[in-house]
Amino acid sequence: MDKQTRTPQTITQNSQPEAQAFDRYRQQAFSNPAACIDALRQVLPILNQQTNASTAVHVYLSLANCYKALEDYTQALQLYSEAIYLARQSGAEWAYAEALEQAQLVCVALNDHAAAYNFATELNRWLKTQLQRHKIEEDHLWNPKDPAEHLQHIEKQRVIIERQHTELQRFGYIVAHDLKEPLHVVSGFSSLINYKFHHTFTPELKELFGYISGGVKQMHDKLDDLLDYVHIDPNPVAETINAHAAINKVKAMFTHRISELQANVTLLVGAETTLYANPAMFTSLLYRLLDNALKFTQQQPAKITISVENKDAGTTVTVSDNGIGIEPEYHERIFHIFTQLNRQQGAGTGMGLAICRKIVEAHGGKIWVESVPHSGSAFTFILPNKKTTRVA
Repeated sequence: MDKQTRTPQTITQNSQPEAQAFDRYRQQAFSNPAACIDALRQVLPILNQQTNASTAVHVYLSLANCYKALEDYTQALQLYSEAIYLARQSGAEWAYAEALEQAQLVCVALNDHAAAYNFATELNRWLKTQLQRHKIEEDHLWNPKDPAEHLQHIEKQRVIIERQHTELQRFGYIVAHDLKEPLHVVSGFSSLINYKFHHTFTPELKELFGYISGGVKQMHDKLDDLLDYVHIDPNPVAETINAHAAINKVKAMFTHRISELQANVTLLVGAETTLYANPAMFTSLLYRLLDNALKFTQQQPAKITISVENKDAGTTVTVSDNGIGIEPEYHERIFHIFTQLNRQQGAGTGMGLAICRKIVEAHGGKIWVESVPHSGSAFTFILPNKKTTRVA
């Protein structure tokens, strides 16, 4: 872990003794992080009184860096999280990116790999947004006086995004494979013990071994989904496909389950309706959404509707159900990795909706949920008609 801390920005507030104290302490930031913390904490009340959120972002970042240097990672993560919130509110975009990157590293130090992956994913999403913004500037704000500098700037952003995506893939791949090794050991030896001594097991011991087997299988499933998530192509090869045929193909995969649940799955899509997507990725996306709808629908009969509508901006697909619904405060959280709100409703990995979002965004689209508790949910995503047209 890097022990250096960057020098905090000078904050000049005339006739403010706190600011003067801050300027004295800031010179000691590298040699004495504790003194820097004291100075920065004296400055924060000034900024809070003046509602200077933009400058406060950098102070929170500096504070977090000092605590990181002191290896107080819990406090550092709290301050990075505050910096992320303030940067988002004030529009301090590059401070937002720095806070996300540092929060990711701190989470790794805390062995909170799920949170680290969420921060890395958000950073990757932000970088993609920046690239798209620069593409728009390239189209509409071209400066003919210095085209070389403009192209150099765009290429720099492209390199950053590619590096972040590569690091994200490598991080997920290493975590998944490193965690699978001890799982293989646990699974192998527990199976061996069960094979040799199962005839001597008491009912309680059989139940305990069932927990071991179930836990190992669930962890394997989680890691498999994590690898699927990491390997989603950010630049998929899309083509025009028949929506009606593609959806019927996915529905056929659930024939037995639909019959078992006596579910009524209705398709509202024309026979000639098309959409623009990678066929395999669209199948995976719809499979996971339909799987969720069947899993969390308790009413009999279960009613699920899949509708498709072509618009100028793209194709809108909605999967709605009459299931248990989702509380409003979780409408965004459910798209994060390893998030499960209703574990009692059946085994899951908590990765399904995160994979759905990544697939949709790889196509330049967006996905969201509209839901009322106990009244069902409607998951909607939009896929652009062409890859070059992104949904705002």
